[in-house]
Amino acid sequence: MAAQDASSGQLARARQAVTGLQQKLPNDVDVAVLAGEIELAAKANDKAPEAWKKAVAAQKNARTLFGAARAALAAGDRAGAESLANEVLASSPKHVAARTLLASVLWTEAAREPEAVKLLGAVTEDTEIRRQASNPELVEAYTLLGRIHLARSRMSQAEQAFAAALKLDAQAVQALIGNGELFYRSGRFSEALSRFEGASRADADSVVAKVGEAKTRLALENMKEAKDLLKKLRDAYPKDPLVAFWLGRAEDALGNRKESEAAYLEAIKVGEARPEVVDAYVALAQLLAGLGRTEEASQKLADASQKFPKSASLFRAKGEVLLSTGRYEEAKKELEGALAIEDDLGTRFKLGTALRRMRSFDEAAKVLDQVTAVDKEYPGLALERGLLFEATNQTDKALEMYNEALRKAPNDLDLMLRVGASQVMGGHAEQAEPILKQVVSQRPKSAEANHFYGRSLLVMGTNLSEAMRYLEQSTLIDPNRAEYFLYVGWGANESGQPAKAQSALERALELDRNLGDAYWQRGVLLQKQGATLDALNDLRTALEKRPSRYEAYATMALCFQDQSKWGEAESAWRRAINSDGTVAEWHYRLGKILATRGGEGAAAGELEKAVTLVEASPKGRPSWLYDAHFLLAEAMRSGGSRDKAITHYRRFLELAPTDNAYRADAEKHLEEWGIRLR
Repeated sequence: MAAQDASSGQLARARQAVTGLQQKLPNDVDVAVLAGEIELAAKANDKAPEAWKKAVAAQKNARTLFGAARAALAAGDRAGAESLANEVLASSPKHVAARTLLASVLWTEAAREPEAVKLLGAVTEDTEIRRQASNPELVEAYTLLGRIHLARSRMSQAEQAFAAALKLDAQAVQALIGNGELFYRSGRFSEALSRFEGASRADADSVVAKVGEAKTRLALENMKEAKDLLKKLRDAYPKDPLVAFWLGRAEDALGNRKESEAAYLEAIKVGEARPEVVDAYVALAQLLAGLGRTEEASQKLADASQKFPKSASLFRAKGEVLLSTGRYEEAKKELEGALAIEDDLGTRFKLGTALRRMRSFDEAAKVLDQVTAVDKEYPGLALERGLLFEATNQTDKALEMYNEALRKAPNDLDLMLRVGASQVMGGHAEQAEPILKQVVSQRPKSAEANHFYGRSLLVMGTNLSEAMRYLEQSTLIDPNRAEYFLYVGWGANESGQPAKAQSALERALELDRNLGDAYWQRGVLLQKQGATLDALNDLRTALEKRPSRYEAYATMALCFQDQSKWGEAESAWRRAINSDGTVAEWHYRLGKILATRGGEGAAAGELEKAVTLVEASPKGRPSWLYDAHFLLAEAMRSGGSRDKAITHYRRFLELAPTDNAYRADAEKHLEEWGIRLR
């Protein structure tokens, strides 16, 4: 009767009954075991160890030792739990649940993780041991195995483990949550939402499942629904830092900066040393920096570093923020710091991305090879390798990788959007455009889809009016994203709409004072308007906030040319070219300065690079190409390279307008060499 009361949730009545039984039967092992189970069910972690100690005293065997191990773990005594679990296995070598419990203790220490995986592998793969396991025990083992792999970002192994658990029990809450988290981190948000919703239905009290549902709705741009769900959770669980953190994220997405800041501070206050606090510190610092409160932002990160001095999560989170803001050298340092503490595959993948964006292609390839060796199906790996191949002019391999990126879920719009967005950000808009066009046709109300499709058209430059239509649509759908207004301003700059550019860029900076690219584009606008000094101030701010925005050096060079500061202009062009030597116009501009200042030899090298890059490009001929050929011909003539000079004079005459003043000079030099033009 006491056991029936306990199993039906009547724990107080069960405890009262078993207390009476213990007085009558002080040495009865069944009574002692029942007492221990009641304390575990009641989560009385201070009483459970003592109850199980009495059970072990009544009869020391695998049954009572395992109960004692569970009680020790519940009470936070991990060393005691490990010792007792080992005693269980010494007594009963095929004890399944003891192996899983022991693995749950061991895996949190990186050095002992292989032991944990081996223990679980015996449960799932060893025929003799597996035969002893019930379905719930197998589900628990597979789920823990999935959590271990997911914690180290071994995504394919995690997916296989969670799938095995769910095959045995489709309603297994922890497996559903783990699978949802895996899909969320893989950018497969629709699938993630399905898993989190399934977990919430199976366990209506699971905070993690409901937070997973809310954060996935945020990713799917259902901000209000996410906020409403999180507010209900906050009312029910006011001391849960995970809820407070994600409520802060929802408020931030809705443009409610004051409320977002308050939620992050609450997460930090109630979270103490829980992992969610790391994310709250980083998110708060990012928010404060965006509001122009840079000193406060730096202090928050300093507080986090002091509170979590050896946290791989903190290094990783800071690295990811720096990566997203274009501070690649700093991102690399933080990610390497995280890897020095914990070898996480996701961190290594991010490091490869940082190196690729730094144009350290050989190092990037080496790091991505390391990721491939562990998990060749790692989410985003095929796409990242495609971007790397594209950057190193291996077009066929890049295309193969892009197709591979979509192979696992060819009709998954979330994944298609991730692929297209990554290609646009990687500078390969032509490949992204058809994918994003398909996404936006099926999700016309998605701000993100409209934004990235508009960006792809903007980068391609073939239809600026259409690009502006989609870019502006993204700001109407979501008026709280600074990046969306930045690209409206960028597009307006490109299409000659200065008033629209100014208002959009001002709005971008209202939303995020830390957005380096908005300062750059405002500098571009000011340079075109002749406000050179103001432009230079903005461009310097842009480079301070986003050092990898090397295009700002090119605009600075134009400003210096406007001021006739030729030495400073030359230096700025060189800095731009040193960062990216593939932009033909920059070589032409530098070559022209060198030519006019009497450096024909150096000018020839830059001008030759400019025309070579243009000829190799599938894009149309730039308006300056004929001038580059003329200057190059002049430099070659001065250097005694007669044949090359003839080639470039001819090319100049083919391209230059009929009324160009230098046609006569070109014809004269060719005739001097006996070249008849008519």
